Amino acid sequence: MILVTKFAQKLQQIVTALGKYFPATSTIVLLGKTYTGNQLVQAFQAGLTALEAVANAKSAFLQACAACKVALVEVHALYVALADAMRSQLGRGNPILAEYGFRTAARSKPSPETAAAAIKLRTATRKARHTLGKNQKAKIKAEVPIQAPEPASAGNGTGGSGTPPSAGGTGPA
Repeated sequence: MILVTKFAQKLQQIVTALGKYFPATSTIVLLGKTYTGNQLVQAFQAGLTALEAVANAKSAFLQACAACKVALVEVHALYVALADAMRSQLGRGNPILAEYGFRTAARSKPSPETAAAAIKLRTATRKARHTLGKNQKAKIKAEVPIQAPEPASAGNGTGGSGTPPSAGGTGPA
């Protein structure tokens, strides 16, 4: 199994370097405990073995999931076909269908109490979200104020400014 994790690669490097550079009978104190070279190699090799086991288990799990998915596609088609065949042979309300695990009757209507509670909840939700229904939206019309166009002045003695002369003045200031 190819190890793809960086930690597993580091563990492999440590095992290799310990075997190459650290004598098997030499000792070192780590975390308050004395280790020989062989004990260090065994400890790091155990970690590497555990990581390999996880990688192999994951690979096997993914393969099993893929196989299960393929198998369930066919099984689901058979399930639907059998349910349809049994309903057509026995009838929709036959209690034998329940023994097969198939639904025996259509969904029942909710009780009036449940329906009333659903209506209250739906109304409260729409109010909280400020949503409107199709008919309520259709009643809303935007009103745009229409302004009359300003008449164009045609030589009314204002000097072409378009404003009438002031009442007591001598013209535009």
